[in-house]
Amino acid sequence: MSARTKPAPSRTPHGTRAVARTYGVYRVEDGECERALFVIDADGVIRWSYVSPVGINPGADGILEALESIDGKGAVT
Repeated sequence: MSARTKPAPSRTPHGTRAVARTYGVYRVEDGECERALFVIDADGVIRWSYVSPVGINPGADGILEALESIDGKGAVT
């Protein structure tokens, strides 16, 4: 493989890429992961998620609101 066809190294650690693929937030075209937040209950069910636009830090406000809105049964109210 020549230097021209050799893939560029990803800036995202391999383990993170695997997790991002699992949650559908890995961008194959550039080898990067979206900035995403997830609330996952004790049974492993995603109860809330947010994918931020590229280049925007999602912050913690949305996830804090989601956590506050989850009832005792794990449903977002």
